[in-house]
Amino acid sequence: MDNWASRELQGANLGHERFRRNAINILMQIGEHPGLSFSAACGPAVRKSANRLFSNPEIDLQQGHIDQTVQRCAGQGMILAIEDTTDVNYDSHKAKKGMGHLGGPRDTRGINIHSVLCTSEDGEPLGLIGQYIWAPPKSKSKTEGIYMRKLPIEDKESMKWIRLMRDVNKAFDDQGCRVLVVADREADFYEHFSEPRKANIDILVRGSHLERNIFYEGHKCKVMDLPNLVEIKQTYQMTIQRQKDREEREAEVAVRFGQIGYPPTVGKKGEIITLYFVHAAEINYVGDDKIEWYLFTSMIIENFDQARQLIKFYSKRWTIERFHYILKTGLKIENLQIDSFERVKNALELYSIVAWRILWLAYVGKVKPEIKASQVFEAQQIEILENLNQKKILTVKDFLLDMGKLVGFQTSKKQPLPGEKLLWQAYGILTQIIRGSQLAGKPKFSGTG
Repeated sequence: MDNWASRELQGANLGHERFRRNAINILMQIGEHPGLSFSAACGPAVRKSANRLFSNPEIDLQQGHIDQTVQRCAGQGMILAIEDTTDVNYDSHKAKKGMGHLGGPRDTRGINIHSVLCTSEDGEPLGLIGQYIWAPPKSKSKTEGIYMRKLPIEDKESMKWIRLMRDVNKAFDDQGCRVLVVADREADFYEHFSEPRKANIDILVRGSHLERNIFYEGHKCKVMDLPNLVEIKQTYQMTIQRQKDREEREAEVAVRFGQIGYPPTVGKKGEIITLYFVHAAEINYVGDDKIEWYLFTSMIIENFDQARQLIKFYSKRWTIERFHYILKTGLKIENLQIDSFERVKNALELYSIVAWRILWLAYVGKVKPEIKASQVFEAQQIEILENLNQKKILTVKDFLLDMGKLVGFQTSKKQPLPGEKLLWQAYGILTQIIRGSQLAGKPKFSGTG
């Protein structure tokens, strides 16, 4: 069996080799039926084998995918290892055992997923390099919260950032590429920056604590003071990516940069860390979504070109937001009717591989549309679409346009190819066509007549 699923699971630790075919079949089924329930996607026989597989606490379903990710990263000049966390809401699943506490007025039940998604510096999604899934404990009271701040990092939820930093260190031992770990404001804490890293690994974090004490040119100040202490080096036009609460737009950004000393927080021991900062602030714009980023990094920033490149790297962080969007909206992981934390966790590890695959397909369609379709898609998928539309499929672009026809997609200047959402909808339809053709005993589907 040689397909994308078998390659991604080639090195997975499944406890026994006899489970490998089952795992590949499960991955293929959920990949070909995005949006359907797990039971509907897999069918009774596969669902039964999945229950046995997911019940084994010793398996590691993602190790093979991680190995493939490392191979895809090899030879790249710079790898962005983008980290983030998302909540998975299972509050309506009363029978699910082992769920954690997501907080909120009603103390929502669910789990957390913290992932490291690797991309090229141009944004190509290359795969996951680590993932941590857990059931968070109930939030502490205000008094207990003060006590929690005094605990060592190993006893805090913040340890997730350290844990996955170690995964990055382990994965990129001798890969011949530079790696930049990119994280949002939650990762702005001393232990994250001070965690040992290999020489080829750097870190980039958006600052959160603007009243934090730092040192600039030997003098103590606060992070929020930096724009008043450092002159604007240059301004330029940058594209602000579209997100759920804002449209894409061009912004004029003023850039400052320099070197700072980053001390441990009060009451903690440690040396002052030397970091570089980039302050990017949007000018001539009025609105609640005005951009102002304080970026801290271990990379040396000595000129405007380096600062601008760092801003570009941070702007790629939206890729992991799309990954979460596919997981929750496209693959509907919050609808999983699996009865325990351990089984849900193992299922989510496979769903995460599928989410990466959909994200990558959308990227390839936009950036590499002229590569051969046979390098990306299965032969049967290509054959069915060729017969359905009565035209030859040569490139990825050809395949995606024919896929788009299944869901009524019309090309436009703004959207020349279908995006992630239309792709997962079209995959479901294509799979049903293939399955219907097989049931009818007609391996070559010949259109609607």
